[in-house]
Amino acid sequence: MALTQASWDSVYRGRGPLGFSNKAALRGAGMTHSRDARETAAEIIALRMREYDSLRNEIQQRVAARTQIAGFAGLIAALLSAENLSPDRPNIYLTALIVGFSLIWWRRSNLGILRLGHHLREIERDVNELATTAYGRPVLGWETHRHQQRRAETRMWRALGRAGGWIQRD
Repeated sequence: MALTQASWDSVYRGRGPLGFSNKAALRGAGMTHSRDARETAAEIIALRMREYDSLRNEIQQRVAARTQIAGFAGLIAALLSAENLSPDRPNIYLTALIVGFSLIWWRRSNLGILRLGHHLREIERDVNELATTAYGRPVLGWETHRHQQRRAETRMWRALGRAGGWIQRD
């Protein structure tokens, strides 16, 4: 059975803030037979996995861009500070400005990655609920596992991570 727009809308709306589970949403979409429900769940899982893959790809691109910007900022700062650093010369101020802006950009990039990670955990939760309902077991867990590891860090590392944008308070 193909997933129609009406059944998709019913399923997708059913999992949100209204508090319905995906299982209830599948029943609400008219999927009473286990085979129909399993096919619908598989189609929804495939759609959610496309979104998951897209977000993982965006995270990889952000990490690569962040690393390149840090490298360029470090190179420019090194070149500017290669000459005599003194308050009389503008190169010390340009170096501080470039390093400051790159640190701010680095932190903002980290916060963006954390927002993407939060959305990935939501997708993992939805896909795992559907997979457990349809197939008897969850299938995703990396982002949730990494989030739990970040939360288990020592107090000092969590404070440093918050300052750098690697960890947010939940």
